[in-house]
Amino acid sequence: AWKGAGNKKTTTTSGTDLTQDSGVLANGTDDLTGQTLDNIEGINQALGLKLSDLPTLPFKPDGSTYVVYGNDAVITYTRDIEDTCVLTISKSKDGFEMHAENYSISKELLQGDGTKVDLYGEEDGMGYAIWKCGDYFCSLQFGSAVEDAVFEKIITEVNGML
Repeated sequence: AWKGAGNKKTTTTSGTDLTQDSGVLANGTDDLTGQTLDNIEGINQALGLKLSDLPTLPFKPDGSTYVVYGNDAVITYTRDIEDTCVLTISKSKDGFEMHAENYSISKELLQGDGTKVDLYGEEDGMGYAIWKCGDYFCSLQFGSAVEDAVFEKIITEVNGML
């Protein structure tokens, strides 16, 4: 098993299973009273964003969940058990570093648009990224290691939506 996927806990809220690390969501809250929405448009309406589903995931999702916690969005894409991608968009940086502590390797990636991205992972690859885009703090977490180019492509897409 990939070490970066450790410490996961699944909680059911409003009939939806939410996976989180170390009992705290990326936005730093342990309040699991989020509002589960039907689709990404629900997040856009709730938070005034212009998001669309991620087109360049390294897998074709067979499921997704859209949850709003206050002013934060958590979008989870899944395929089977192994393939997961969680995108968190928050007005607060609280909790992001706590997730980074689960990984033994870190490095910085500089995007072509100048965005500084902190990547975290294990010897077999990176699985977690944190960056800031405008007024938002973002994180992207995969259930297994992915190549840096995957992060670069998805981060560019997310930044284009914010």
